[in-house]
Amino acid sequence: MKSSMSPAEPSLNILLINEQPDEIKLVTSSLRGFFPGCRIEAGYSSEEALTFSHQGEWQIILIDHDLRPERGLDILSRLRRNAPYAAIILQTNESDSQTAVQALQNGADFLLFKRSPAFITELLFSVQEAVEKRDLQMKLDHTFQRHQRFIETLSDLVYELDRDGRFVYVGTAVTAMLGYTPEELAGRHYSLLLPPLQEATGRFRLNERRAGSRSVRRLELTLHRKALPDAPPASITVDVTAKGLFDSANRYLGTVGVLRDLSQQKAQQDRLTELESRLQETTRQLTLSREAARVSRQLQQPLTTLLQDSQRLLSSIQHSKIEQHVETRLRIVAQVAAELEQVLARDDPGGLIQPLLRDYASAREAIERAIKQRLSWHRHPSPSPSDSWPCDRARPSP
Repeated sequence: MKSSMSPAEPSLNILLINEQPDEIKLVTSSLRGFFPGCRIEAGYSSEEALTFSHQGEWQIILIDHDLRPERGLDILSRLRRNAPYAAIILQTNESDSQTAVQALQNGADFLLFKRSPAFITELLFSVQEAVEKRDLQMKLDHTFQRHQRFIETLSDLVYELDRDGRFVYVGTAVTAMLGYTPEELAGRHYSLLLPPLQEATGRFRLNERRAGSRSVRRLELTLHRKALPDAPPASITVDVTAKGLFDSANRYLGTVGVLRDLSQQKAQQDRLTELESRLQETTRQLTLSREAARVSRQLQQPLTTLLQDSQRLLSSIQHSKIEQHVETRLRIVAQVAAELEQVLARDDPGGLIQPLLRDYASAREAIERAIKQRLSWHRHPSPSPSDSWPCDRARPSP
């Protein structure tokens, strides 16, 4: 017992086209007995056949050959366009092979001979087979459409080659990736896309014949883009994943594969390499700065000591220059005093001035000794130097 909540079975819609009402009545009763719940509509001319074929989703169209104003055989192609998913059955009194071939070429799915003793039985089995084939075809078409939509959402390029290496199918991503349209590559050999230097590498890769784990995966290749007028040839780097197709007898049928554009990935890798190089250079400069700061701190104390030593050295050099200047002056004074003594001695025949000259010489020598002692103290200062001049203690009386 079926549940009341189970989905209803799809109804069978049948269109009958025949000028003979008795034949329509016979066929209708037979079909309803074999297919309970089916919906049947009837038309009595070729014009009604073309009109009614537009007005519903027909699973079965049973049309008689002897129609007016046009024969059923002559309107088969138009019926097929109006009802692409319907199974078309042509019934005729002619049993020659030419009529059968022409009917199948124009779009008929089945041809029945009306004079056959088993006509009704053949009709019922033909309808049953047509319904099953139609269901399978619709499922196949829907699956293909879903598959096609899925492929169109991919940024990768999906392709199929025949056993000779010619394109059977190319995804729409080919335009963005290689510049071709799918129609331009249909029937063309895959070698069209290979540069001369890549032919050896690409052979038996784009048209991979192996299947399973032995098939090619993520192989990097360079392909030619479509040449543009007044533009140099361009190439693109892709990786290829492909495998062979085989039938139930293990005969090779062709290749299916996927091409992935590596241009953006290459650009990102180059950018990442550049950033890593800049980071390494920054790290190196930072290390050098830290090392320079450490060396600077280590040299600060020695440099301070060197500066202090330099200041003391400059001070010593300055004092040395003062001492040299004083000694020079003392030599000049001694020379002038000697000349003065000679002049006075020459002008003093009586020797009256000699005692004064001796006293002057003694005083001069005492002053020289005092100056030299003071200079010696500047070179080597004592903890408590005397502020008095030695000549003050040895100064002669006037």
